Amino acid sequence: METKAWFWLEPTAADAGEHAHVFCGEQSLRGGRCPNCAAALLLYARFDARDARLELAELGLPELPCLFCWRCELAQAEFQYRLLADGGLEILRCAHGAVQEDFPYANYPDHFPRGGFRMVVPSREELDALARVRDGAMWHDLPESLRHVMIPRHRFGDKTPEPLTGAPDCSICSAGTTLLAAFGDSNLDPRGFTGNDQVQVRFFFCRDCAVVAALQGCD
Repeated sequence: METKAWFWLEPTAADAGEHAHVFCGEQSLRGGRCPNCAAALLLYARFDARDARLELAELGLPELPCLFCWRCELAQAEFQYRLLADGGLEILRCAHGAVQEDFPYANYPDHFPRGGFRMVVPSREELDALARVRDGAMWHDLPESLRHVMIPRHRFGDKTPEPLTGAPDCSICSAGTTLLAAFGDSNLDPRGFTGNDQVQVRFFFCRDCAVVAALQGCD
């Protein structure tokens, strides 16, 4: 089942709204440590599955965490983990290798400041601008008020107007996954996740197996 929901995710300095969506912060999930770094995986977001807008209630899970690691080889290939009924996770696939010194930048934090986010429906003008980008439009082809769509931005949902390539297959059932959410580089730390505003991490999902797959790339 694919979700029809699609929202921009606008970070806030505090938890926002009636649902317990969380942007960044610490995480201590069972199984949630990087097999290379041995540090806690970096939390991008925790989606509250009770929010009917996300169409996640049938999973039977209280929340859906989006996790990644930038400090080692894990970031250089497809990363997959399965969400467990007890709230933990099981890592299914990742690249193995040494920790990268001073990557993405010096004194990289164990986690980023916790906040919340608002879910904002994209405007018709933004949808049209994204469609033009998909068809080859460049920065100077868009009105100045819409050029922000050229920078990868946090969003939830798989019904996007831009082409997505390389959606991975689920490690358990081998079926194709669908886009769950994508995150640009900004967060409540001015350095951002990598210091490059063209970097994006996309999280895909197999609803049948509760498997999350993450891929990073530079648009």
